[in-house]
Order: sequence, then C-alpha cells, then structure tokens
Amino acid sequence: MEVWKKNLYSIWVSQFVAMVGMSMVVPFLPFYIRELGVINPDELEHWSGIVFSGPFILSFLLTPVWGVLGDRFGKRKWC
Repeated sequence: MEVWKKNLYSIWVSQFVAMVGMSMVVPFLPFYIRELGVINPDELEHWSGIVFSGPFILSFLLTPVWGVLGDRFGKRKWC
C-alpha cells in the first residue's frame, strides 16, 4: 500500500475516534459545568453552548493560519 494511503486511513480512523469521543461527552457537558459552580439553568445553557462551540470557533479562526503555514513550510517537491 502506498504511504499516502496509509496516512489517509490512519488520519481517518483517528478523526473518527475523536468525533465519537466528542459525541459521547456532549450530553454530559451541563453536568461538568454545574460542577464548576454555574447553577442558574439559563446560565448553564449559555455556558454549555460556549464550551461546545469553542473548538469549532477556534478551528474557524485558525484554518487560514494553518493554510498559510502549510503553503509556506509544507512538503516540497525535490527536483
């Protein structure tokens, strides 16, 4: 098997496991936030939404940065 296919499969499996883990944690987020001291139900909903959306907001903001870094320092073709 070619190296790029092995890399693709390993990244795919890793991403799948990470998303399964995240989907298992999401239903329990309000309980974790309640343990931090947020008791008011409205505030609990608000903070649960912020905590859940945090990784997506960061990836939205940092995707252009990773693109620039990938273009600048990415794999080069050797002549």
